[in-house]
Amino acid sequence: MVEGTLKGGMLFKVYKQVADITEKVSNNKGSIQSLALSKTTEMKSVTFALCSEVQKYKSVIDHIIDESKFFSKNPKLKEDKPILRVIIYELLLGKNSESNESVKKLLGNYEKIKQNIFKQAKSYYSTWNSILVMLKIDKKAVSNEDLVEPTTTAEPIQIERFLRVNLLKTSIQDFLNTMTTEHNFIINKNKKEQREAGSKYLVKDEHINEIFVMYPHDAPVHNMPSVINSTCIVQDKASCMPAHVMFQTLPKLLQERNLNGNPVHIIDACAAPGNKTTHLAAKMSESDFGTKDLAVHAFDRDEKRIKILSDRVSEAGADSIVKVVHKDFSAVDPYDVQYKHVRAILLDPSCSGTGIVRQGGEKTVTQDRLNKLKNFQITLINHAMTFPNVECIVYSTCSIHEEENEQVVAEVAEKNSDLFRVEKCFPEWDYRGIDSASTNHVGPLCVRTTPEKHATNGFFVSCFVRIPGSQRERVTKSSHGPFKQPKVDKEINKEEEEEE
Repeated sequence: MVEGTLKGGMLFKVYKQVADITEKVSNNKGSIQSLALSKTTEMKSVTFALCSEVQKYKSVIDHIIDESKFFSKNPKLKEDKPILRVIIYELLLGKNSESNESVKKLLGNYEKIKQNIFKQAKSYYSTWNSILVMLKIDKKAVSNEDLVEPTTTAEPIQIERFLRVNLLKTSIQDFLNTMTTEHNFIINKNKKEQREAGSKYLVKDEHINEIFVMYPHDAPVHNMPSVINSTCIVQDKASCMPAHVMFQTLPKLLQERNLNGNPVHIIDACAAPGNKTTHLAAKMSESDFGTKDLAVHAFDRDEKRIKILSDRVSEAGADSIVKVVHKDFSAVDPYDVQYKHVRAILLDPSCSGTGIVRQGGEKTVTQDRLNKLKNFQITLINHAMTFPNVECIVYSTCSIHEEENEQVVAEVAEKNSDLFRVEKCFPEWDYRGIDSASTNHVGPLCVRTTPEKHATNGFFVSCFVRIPGSQRERVTKSSHGPFKQPKVDKEINKEEEEEE
């Protein structure tokens, strides 16, 4: 119950927010977390908590509304049903609903609000309460919690298992031959093809050439020789998208700008544990840049994670391309001569990790944490844009929050509008970023994935491309002075990349 913390206009504003959000969630237009913690939401923590509770008790509340015949007697208020659910939850099911004094204060606050739906609460309270009591008796429920049916609890989301063919060690055809002859997999042409229980199947992904969906998703895979020797790598499709976007963009850019034949280096700015790094190396080995001078500079600042990164690079056979660097990317001098050939940067920094599917529900994150992460992410992208010869920057997160995604892209694009533009990436992907005026409509240029729609972890990918001509201006500036490391929030720790 929010009584005691909110009154009058602010009480109504929070209730209205909760009503709007829960209605969108019911119509599959977003999750409680992404909507309640968006930029435009006020009193985020209170709103999020109240949304969760109202949604949890939705079937109980609707039963009370129907039994009281509220809308039969008040037909003009039918459009206010979402906000009526909030009112009933607060009066009958909220934290302090069993305290007569608290309920009395809350009803007093309702009388001060002009909307008629609030004024009706006092006259209907006794009726609603009697219906709740009878429902408890009928269900033999000791507490309100006992009224929540198992069907109101969301089923665990099942994400698909993907295998990425490691093109540094094998070809797609050789991989398929191994999987069929040694591991008894059957190759399906598409996901709709019929599959028999007890058999194992592979289906080629419709977007990314080197990845396959495995059925059943829970089939043992980590003990297969092909996985142990890294000829294929267990990696979520969403996690494969940043490298895919980069190699949709970079070769075309270099050709258009007459840069083919020159050395091509890439930076993976926050590389550990290394699946994206080895994917970059594999894509690079398959691309024709007209040069043998190819390299991926893989940075990570954590001592333990750099060891994992080094091991994965070696296991994947990427040592000849990947240069592992134990260093904070923000401390790298962009004018250091060893990075003069860097043409692209992949930046997948610390984020809230709220897109990762977890047992037990969504990961919660405070607004303060989101703000710190956002500032950290913006600082790193701005730093990446100071590398004088970089043509393409791919920025990605495993977060569902607009603060870490579209807002970051919009702010960076505005600050660097003379140097970089936001490129529409992965144009064949139909699920785009959030489109809003507050982020200068960059959303449609970016891509998102969701567990519900794509059976992958929640992910966000965007791409910045240097504006032709701005490169020469930056390179000829010799008065940049000694390198100064940009200020970053040292409290930000690298999140575990559970999708890898």
